Amino acid sequence: MGSLYERKGSPYWWADYVDTEGVRQRVSTGTGDKKKAEDFLKIREGKVAEGVHVSPRIDRVTYNEVRDNLLSHYETSGDWKDMEEARRRIAHLTKFFR
Repeated sequence: MGSLYERKGSPYWWADYVDTEGVRQRVSTGTGDKKKAEDFLKIREGKVAEGVHVSPRIDRVTYNEVRDNLLSHYETSGDWKDMEEARRRIAHLTKFFR
C-alpha cells in the first residue's frame, strides 16, 4: 500500500508506492489538493494491482533512454534493415542533446 507525503519546498503532495516490478516509486501527484492526490495514488495502486505498467512521467524520461529504446525496437522488430544507418542518423541528435 502506498502513501502520500509532503516534500519540503514543494507545493504538491507526493506519492510513495511500489510498482509492478517491485521498485519503489516516489512521484509528484502534481496537485496541492489532498483529495486529488489520494485519487492519483488510488489510480496508481489500482494499475499496479492489475499488473499494468505505469509509464514514467514524460518529463523524467531522458534522451538517452528514448534513443536506446528506439534502437532496441529497430533491432528486435527489424523495422530498420540497416542498423548502422539508423545509428548514423541518430548520432547528430545525440550530439545536440549532450
